[in-house]
Amino acid sequence: AKKRKRVKELLDALTELATDSGVGTVAYGPRDLRATLGLPADANKDKLAAEVAKRMPMLRARLPKPRRSWESERYAMSIFVAGALTLTYLSHAQRKDVAR
Repeated sequence: AKKRKRVKELLDALTELATDSGVGTVAYGPRDLRATLGLPADANKDKLAAEVAKRMPMLRARLPKPRRSWESERYAMSIFVAGALTLTYLSHAQRKDVAR
């Protein structure tokens, strides 16, 4: 719970800084990412990463093996979350003409 609060405070501070600087912000959650990629609501990050790798072939070589329950998350997973966020933003931008 402490970490969640700290992360929320950091995100709020970054959002405020961006807004004060005239930079627009958008927030997407795990549901948004899964919906954009056509994944079920209960899909885990391994499935998300596999779908991102299908859509972004340049990342296939970095696709980590599925995590076992006793293993920690692989460092490369953040690349695939970033890819999912990018695809989600672009998908929303096409529908709402957000991109400039």
